[in-house]
Amino acid sequence: MPISLLFTLMRHEWRILRKEIILVVGLLGFCFFLGGLNGAYQLQILTQSQAELAQKEQQRLGKEIAKARSEEAQFKQEGMPLTRYGKSARNPFKVAQKGSQALLPPGPLALLVLGQTDLQPLSTQISLTHVENLPRQEQLHHPLGLFLGQFDLGFVLVWLLPLFILGLSFDILATEQENGSLRMLLSMPISLQQLALGKICMRALVLTKAIVIGLLLVSLGQGLDLRQPEILERWLGLLGITLLYGTGWFALALWVNSRKRPAATQATILALIWLAVLFVVPASLNLALSALYPLPSRVEFTQATAKASEKVRNASSQLLGKYFEDHPELSSSKRDEAEFNLLQLAKEDLIGQEITPVVAQFRAQLAKQRQVLQNLQFLSPALATQAAFNRLAGTGHERLEAYRNGVEAHQKAWRDWFTPRIRDNLAVQVSDYVRLPVYRWQEPAPSGDKLTGQYSLGLTAVYLALIVLLLGSRALKAYQNYQIVDS
Repeated sequence: MPISLLFTLMRHEWRILRKEIILVVGLLGFCFFLGGLNGAYQLQILTQSQAELAQKEQQRLGKEIAKARSEEAQFKQEGMPLTRYGKSARNPFKVAQKGSQALLPPGPLALLVLGQTDLQPLSTQISLTHVENLPRQEQLHHPLGLFLGQFDLGFVLVWLLPLFILGLSFDILATEQENGSLRMLLSMPISLQQLALGKICMRALVLTKAIVIGLLLVSLGQGLDLRQPEILERWLGLLGITLLYGTGWFALALWVNSRKRPAATQATILALIWLAVLFVVPASLNLALSALYPLPSRVEFTQATAKASEKVRNASSQLLGKYFEDHPELSSSKRDEAEFNLLQLAKEDLIGQEITPVVAQFRAQLAKQRQVLQNLQFLSPALATQAAFNRLAGTGHERLEAYRNGVEAHQKAWRDWFTPRIRDNLAVQVSDYVRLPVYRWQEPAPSGDKLTGQYSLGLTAVYLALIVLLLGSRALKAYQNYQIVDS
């Protein structure tokens, strides 16, 4: 098809539908504005919350150090060894139980795609207690629920953009066929494929410009630094997947338009497909995965916790003896001051042992659900696109899994640091505070597999779009032959 003919068809279509297209683009731009504004607002709340937690942590730590310094000065004055302690500021068990905060900073593109950021807590209190004695409330939701966040830019691109595309493309040929003008157009030196391609390309070009400009304005307006190579790469990936996702919907509209049906029927068919892709298939996967791999109920978890606590209370008198049996090297020393701390440490161990099987079962079931969902997400392009958005934005479960693993490693380091001091009844000195384990988040470097996973959706979308376009082109050829015979 000559490029000049394509541009002529696009200009002609623009003159006819200019007002309608401007209205649609204006509505899409308004959705971009609302999505960007709400995403920035939600992210600001999370960032503010983390800043407050960090500030309170510093204030608490400063007060503890001041108390410890005052106690040490008093001990030096009285000639008492600094390894002993009086107040809770230097009691190793109490210092360990006060713990420290492990904060997860928002993802690189969380401003645009909140993903699971609004569902998962970005801070964890570390102490001697096992990190996951009780699953967080949001973890009890189905993983499909984690794909659907609040009204952010990702929601606009995944859920609303197809509606704008279908609204512009449901009636490419039907009205002209119904009023008889299509026969007149086909009497000119132009094929039906060329006519349909010119119409669809004009709509795609206008929406592509709107998406690029809207995404760029929202990103820069909310302070996203695209000069950073990693941010720019993720942003371009997000834009590329959006355009491929839109291409698939345009290809679908072209194929439906080639079926020679009235405009109202085509609009109904496209609306039903949108409903199936974004609602019916995800809901069906939700029900299927919940039935195949049910998660342990919160009641079961609460009962397990209560059972463990009751067991500890009933056996508290024997627990310390059992602990000394397991650690005979401690029983020969005087433990009057440390007895309570040792008992509490043993209690935490017992509770952890009771809860661990339920936690393991929950994690195993959740991992199976996620694996099956990852394998079947191609059944709904919306799920696959949202998952790719979450990975690129750093708001998906992969990053949260890395955070959880880091928190568990930090909790082990925290426990290992304090346990010998609790056993040996040694005070936490002022000089020890600077040596306490500190949680530091390190952004996981994407491996080759993860990069392949991030962009495999784009390749899949290209193949699907080409297949649909090929089918549509063949159908349009048959459509044109029918028109010629009918005339």
